[in-house]
Amino acid sequence: MKYEGEIHFYRNILKNMGIPCRLIAENDNVPDPDMGLRRLTAQDTKQERPYVRLDTYCEDAKIYRLTDIFGCSYLFWRMPEARASSFILVGPYILNADAKSKWMARFDRLAFPENLQKSILDIYANIPVVQDEIFLFTLTTTLGQQIWGGMDAFSLQDIQENMPFGWYYEKDGGLEDGHVGPDTEERMDSYMNAKLLEERYARENSLMQAITAGQTQKAELLLNTFRNMQLEKNAPLSLRRVKNYAIVSNTLFRKAAEAGAVHPFHIDDLSSQFARQIEEAPSVEAVNRLLGKMVHKYCLLVKNHSMKGYSLLVSKVLTRIDSDLTADLSLKAHADFLEVNASYLSALFKKETGTSLTEYVNRKRVEYGIFLLNSSGMQIQTIALHCGIPDVNYFTKIFKKYVKMTPMEYRRNLFPYTMDALQESVNS
Repeated sequence: MKYEGEIHFYRNILKNMGIPCRLIAENDNVPDPDMGLRRLTAQDTKQERPYVRLDTYCEDAKIYRLTDIFGCSYLFWRMPEARASSFILVGPYILNADAKSKWMARFDRLAFPENLQKSILDIYANIPVVQDEIFLFTLTTTLGQQIWGGMDAFSLQDIQENMPFGWYYEKDGGLEDGHVGPDTEERMDSYMNAKLLEERYARENSLMQAITAGQTQKAELLLNTFRNMQLEKNAPLSLRRVKNYAIVSNTLFRKAAEAGAVHPFHIDDLSSQFARQIEEAPSVEAVNRLLGKMVHKYCLLVKNHSMKGYSLLVSKVLTRIDSDLTADLSLKAHADFLEVNASYLSALFKKETGTSLTEYVNRKRVEYGIFLLNSSGMQIQTIALHCGIPDVNYFTKIFKKYVKMTPMEYRRNLFPYTMDALQESVNS
């Protein structure tokens, strides 16, 4: 099956949240996906018909969210397949604990036999509660980006009326189907407003676009907006739930950086670091701080490593330089590797980067040397080797050219040199 790894990842997270997730083959009917509520409360045998025919209902490249009359929500969509169709059905789940208590109390008041009433309440007790539905949507839209190839390649539809799962309401102590009852307004207030869903989706898109463009301040502002939306729920979030949200965000940010033309070599390295840090985070506050750091770092990744505007040849040269500073990074080595004329490659590189290949490589090596001087206690000679310059004297000479001091002097002063300062030094 296509996208098997992505679906496995998605279903594992839902499993941790206690939310059912079914993979359904074409023409299959799903008996009692609502865990039996429909069957138990229906007074007419026609209500025993299949829950929904996904093969006739689902349009391509569209994710549906449905909330039925019982207050249970579902997500479902058609998977893009080359041959036979398959579908994903997520749910049921209830949006918050208050809504769950309300619906349980409602069924408690219905004039059902005692044993039937107990069965219904037992079902409700086992339906998972989702305090933070935006996390579930983020997880789902991340999967959508993977299987459809981008955030603009699919859409969301929120279904609130005329649901294929059937409508019911209380009347004279019983249930009646097929109509919207007198308490419709009260029920609809408990559902996620379609406009709110669109707003959240638009803000998520804006956040991804800001990261893709390397717009740090805008991305951080949008992330804070998501946090404020979470706080409005006034519900405590467990550490596991927040970590799951961070895992999905890490995947989203990876895709945003990829859309910003950053090579997977850099994306995988940063993503792996954050994956470890997420699992090691000791508290909700630590994960929230890490989310801010993730946005900042992914924006910097785009700023420093985006290949937008570069030709394929120059992009390959830049990637080879970034992937291994200790390799032979001479013009001849690159030209031989790419099987192109050295003079042509040299002229093309300078035209697109504004600097010669040698200058670019030396600057990258000095930049990495600065990082090692700030973050380690390694000897200068060892640092020179890690930077791809075996001769420590030559390393010192190159370092002083750009930084205006030797590596030893830099370490003594612990001068917080940044890449911007290094660039200004090169240009002066």
